[in-house]
Amino acid sequence: MLLKISRWFIYAALLSPMFVARGLFFPFVTAKQIYFRFCVEGALAFFFFYLIGEIFSRNEQRIKNTLAALKHHLLHPAILSISAFGVLMVIASFFSQNPSFSFWSNFERGDGSFQILHYVLFAILIKVLFTNEKSLYHLIIAQIIVSIPVSMYAFGQMLADQSGQSYFIAASERVSGTLGNPSYLACYLIFNLAFILYVVLKTKDSLLKYALLTLGLLQIFLIFKAQTQGAFVGGVIGILFFAFHTYFTSENEKIKKIGLWIGGVSVALIILFLGTKDLAVWKKVPLINRMADISAAYNNVKPRFWTWGSAVEGIWEKPILGWGLENFPYSFDKYYNPLHYGRESFFDRTHNLFLEYFSGGGILAFFAWLSAIFFYYRSIIKRKNSVLKSILLSVPIMYLVQGLFLFDVLAIYISFFLFFIFGINTSLENEPELKEGVAIESSPLNYATMILTCAAMLLLAYTTSWMPLRRNTLITNALKSSAVFTYQLVNKLEQTVTPKMVIEDFHKAIDYPSPVGKGEAIQMYEKFIVDLINLIAQTPNSETNPNAILQVKALLADINSIVDENPNVAPGIKDRYFNAGINIRAGVAFKIPEAILRGRKMLEEDLRIYPRRIELILLLLELAQATGDKQLQNQWTPRAVELRGDLFTTSTTSTVAK
Repeated sequence: MLLKISRWFIYAALLSPMFVARGLFFPFVTAKQIYFRFCVEGALAFFFFYLIGEIFSRNEQRIKNTLAALKHHLLHPAILSISAFGVLMVIASFFSQNPSFSFWSNFERGDGSFQILHYVLFAILIKVLFTNEKSLYHLIIAQIIVSIPVSMYAFGQMLADQSGQSYFIAASERVSGTLGNPSYLACYLIFNLAFILYVVLKTKDSLLKYALLTLGLLQIFLIFKAQTQGAFVGGVIGILFFAFHTYFTSENEKIKKIGLWIGGVSVALIILFLGTKDLAVWKKVPLINRMADISAAYNNVKPRFWTWGSAVEGIWEKPILGWGLENFPYSFDKYYNPLHYGRESFFDRTHNLFLEYFSGGGILAFFAWLSAIFFYYRSIIKRKNSVLKSILLSVPIMYLVQGLFLFDVLAIYISFFLFFIFGINTSLENEPELKEGVAIESSPLNYATMILTCAAMLLLAYTTSWMPLRRNTLITNALKSSAVFTYQLVNKLEQTVTPKMVIEDFHKAIDYPSPVGKGEAIQMYEKFIVDLINLIAQTPNSETNPNAILQVKALLADINSIVDENPNVAPGIKDRYFNAGINIRAGVAFKIPEAILRGRKMLEEDLRIYPRRIELILLLLELAQATGDKQLQNQWTPRAVELRGDLFTTSTTSTVAK
């Protein structure tokens, strides 16, 4: 029974991608992450209870068989590799510049090394609990079922974009489903199409075949509507590999012809497209229209190239353990390419799967990740030639190619590891299975062990799930209060929400002792402070009104003290840059010299560490122009011109920004 409950938790974990919590801060991320962790921890707890029962069963043969089966599964090279990957990522986090953020991450991303451990445990538990093709088949059916609401939400977004109604979040021309990003959806559906194809080949139920083929066609349509170029290129390369591998390895003439037909048609379509890409017809086809405009596609991807350059330079500085997961902003800021300015100035990810793991965990974790893929392919290559073998070989190619422009997120991790373990476990014959144990023997030691385990799991769930969820709702409440305050003020309604009430709500969110989300609470509070100062500035003669100046000083003192007390709450310079900007602009507008001095000092300190950050220099030049400080202007203008001369025009008297 304990093994069965553990398996149920794994089934439940598959539901994670479908959750969207409209009432939470980052509705596409938070609920998924917390729910997934809860399911994995539940599966692990009941599996541990099972092991307690087995180890203390006093049946030597049973203990021997259980330990032998565990050893067989856990010592598989691919499992050892992903286990090493998870452990090394944790080690890299502890040795990183910002260990806490690297370990816990934030609400926006949620993929620190703590979450990575849960993905690794998810894969290991599938390896141990689902050892035969029959059990994995049912797991894949569940995964396909979950993809239906994910897909239906995408159709809802598509219809909402056309009708203008707002029930579906993130409704736009490019659909993202319940995943919140079109690129994530495309990669998720690529894996799901592989699962659908497997079940179609496996099942003898005609009705199920037609239903799955219909679902597959709809999801292919959604991939086109997601308009993700990386996934499209990966899909094309994977299809070509599948087609020609099937043709050259199959002994069935009918299957060989199908493989040749798929490959031939694919090549013909590629040639046709390349030869006629300028025709108007391609502009009417979603996704293809983006591929047809080569110059626009290149222009869109240029920031990724610049970001990769920053990542490579950072890797050269810290090659062994890297910068730590979620700490890429430090590398990005230090080796910043000034061409980003005016496009996308802040990247928290490398947007490249390979560089992400190399930068986050160094060569050790990166090698462990590559080793897992190597041992996967070694297992698949040993299989007898079949259509399934071609699928198992080609889909990871699609994943890796699209990964050149993306990074992994929860839905992709789940799909990848399910596919990964399915390929390994079905490639091996006579995989040992764990047998459902007898009831746990009644003894003080057993009960004490179970009670301590339950207490530890409850404490873990409270600390890592409930507390982050509580802070998340506090941030949401503060944002709602600020929205109501602004709406009532702008529309001259009765003020049921005052600035003091909003500030108190933000302080509750900031002060709540959750390991996750403090940086985001501070960021949202800073934005409210900016809005509040702007509202004060709009009142007549506010810059000379003593009460207005005192209000601004109080607001600055509050947010500055919070920022100073939490210097490492988020990686990189983004928060300090924002705080410096608040102080400089408010200081100039309300003639507060101490605010100006603080902002200038912060910028100059950061420029000593991040000398390529032209945004900091431009803010100093803005200050120089506003205050008439020629010395400051002469000090930083040459460096700004050196970094981005195209932003400036040279006159006979001076160099000025365009």
